[in-house]
Amino acid sequence: MRKTIKLAIAVGVLLGAAVRANAIEVYSRGPLLNDAEREEEFMDWGLGMFVHWSMDSQLGSVISHSMVGASEAYLDRYVNELPKTFNPRNYNPDEWMEIAKLAGVKYMVFTTKHHNGYCMWDTDTTDFNIMNSPYGKDIVKDYVEACRRHGLKVGFYFSPEDFIFQHRNGVDVRRATGHMGDEGGYPELGDYNKKQLDELLGNYGEIDVIFFDGRGMEELTQYVHKKQPRCLVTRGEMETPEQRLPKEPLAGPWESCFTLGNQWQYKPTNESYKSGTDLINMLVETRAKGGNLLINVGPDPLGTIPFEQERRFRELALWMFVNDEAIHDIRPCPVIGEEGVYYTQSKDGKSVYAIMTGFTGDKRWGYGERKTVLLQELRATADTTISVLGQNSKFLEYRKEVDPRSEFRQSDQGLEISVMRAQRLYNNKRWPNAIVVKLENVEFVNASENGSGWVDLLEGSSLSQWKGGTGAPTHSATRIGDLWELKDGVLHLDREKKGRGGYLVTKKSYYDFELRFEFMISYDGNSGVKYRINEKGLGLEYQIIDDEVYRDNKNPTHRTASMYELAAAPDSKTLHPAGKAWNTGRIVAKGNRLEHWLNGEKVVSMEFGSEDWKERFAKSKYRDIPGFAEGAGPILLQDHQDSVSYRNLKIREL
Repeated sequence: MRKTIKLAIAVGVLLGAAVRANAIEVYSRGPLLNDAEREEEFMDWGLGMFVHWSMDSQLGSVISHSMVGASEAYLDRYVNELPKTFNPRNYNPDEWMEIAKLAGVKYMVFTTKHHNGYCMWDTDTTDFNIMNSPYGKDIVKDYVEACRRHGLKVGFYFSPEDFIFQHRNGVDVRRATGHMGDEGGYPELGDYNKKQLDELLGNYGEIDVIFFDGRGMEELTQYVHKKQPRCLVTRGEMETPEQRLPKEPLAGPWESCFTLGNQWQYKPTNESYKSGTDLINMLVETRAKGGNLLINVGPDPLGTIPFEQERRFRELALWMFVNDEAIHDIRPCPVIGEEGVYYTQSKDGKSVYAIMTGFTGDKRWGYGERKTVLLQELRATADTTISVLGQNSKFLEYRKEVDPRSEFRQSDQGLEISVMRAQRLYNNKRWPNAIVVKLENVEFVNASENGSGWVDLLEGSSLSQWKGGTGAPTHSATRIGDLWELKDGVLHLDREKKGRGGYLVTKKSYYDFELRFEFMISYDGNSGVKYRINEKGLGLEYQIIDDEVYRDNKNPTHRTASMYELAAAPDSKTLHPAGKAWNTGRIVAKGNRLEHWLNGEKVVSMEFGSEDWKERFAKSKYRDIPGFAEGAGPILLQDHQDSVSYRNLKIREL
């Protein structure tokens, strides 16, 4: 019996923390939103470095939070004495960037202002800032310039909650229980934060990422979008689970942030760090689930990244030097993984990366050792090739008699690969981290995600989850046409035969869902998958068509994977030829966010009800339909008088 991967595998155990499905609440959903193209770039980056650093790093304490519940004597010393001794004379952000870039980091996020309100830049808004310290120089300015010198994206962490603002306004220092501008007798805080953002967004050029942390982020998120429309807001707009990975993939771009030890800021003693293997496996799991990993460092009071933290990043750097192809510029696969293996794939879907996390740590894959691994979720094609990232598989050092070539064969049980670890990365040959097998031109046997919640809409030999008909009203349809045939897991509408076809519609209605499917349209054919339809069968549509020759292909919104009449998939999309090869489709509908995917690449991203949506809708043939696509509805497979086939048609509610 096939044993597919459970999503909360060893990583959750290694971290010693519960892995929960829920994520940090996303507060802001409009009217202004992250730029869709920038979100696609963000998904390419994969790995970021978080930097938690403030003047209380001198104490080795939790950053900022020691102020909550503190005595007046403690607060007086914290506010008035501690800044006088903060002198990070060894601060050299180029050294940070060198470590980060070597480890494969693509973007940085730095604590410009944490909850304590201490500003690490030259600000006119408060005297509680770095310029009034013995150091007396703008740390943010040097950080931004170093990011750009090293080609890393510039990110700011910013706390809307501000303990020094509370303290100086006679309010007890505490985390907010509601929106900051509405409580505690200081509505000026919102304006104060905007003035600080004016400086951060106005004095340092284009900023790539802002990570808000605390109540009051909704208004500030909108403010950022107005000031710098290309700046991505992560926390505040995306889902950003903290110190945990989700059990299942999250819709759209997302980011998980972790400490290297058990504290965000520098902790000189009583610290316990994750191993390099833990860090690598966390990154692999995150990317397999479609997210980015933001991993933290806490510089010491002098401005240096502690050696214990640096060496974890250097172990990651060696792994990434060999395997970064499987981490950067990739997308998640229809299947996250199986026992001991995680999958990622190139954006064009041609390459699948099998990352062997099951052979790490104490179960490391030995140098010169050949292993045969059965990949039950994959099958070979006539064009399949195999390789191991980082090695040419021609030689094993000092062992001329050994043939280290990688091989594969297709069996009834799955794709059987035979691979040798033939690259020496450590003197003692005991490199404990995952090897990555690259498989080109393979297919996924089962496109459903592992884990709970997925429903196979083509399960069994009958269409028990469907009803059918030839006209409205859709919801009362009962009879399925005899031209629809389900055989060996493939649903086929054969329009070469005489008989009754008609549409197919699920018996159940859906609003928030993810639908995955493979499809093949006939030559010169036209069809589509509709969702959130009304009783007349009118709703949103994932268009399926022969883009090359069908007569209705002149309108870009009428081409494959487009949102019919409303949003066009780009011409650069990867589309296999009609009648000859299967394509993989995916629809994500979650609240107002609508996504169409084709062969592993997001090709349409729309925000229902946005100004852009309203303009497109007003020009479409749907413009006079009241309540169009506003409610839940069945999934509908069209009969457009052309043959079409589906397989691996599965859905889960979000």
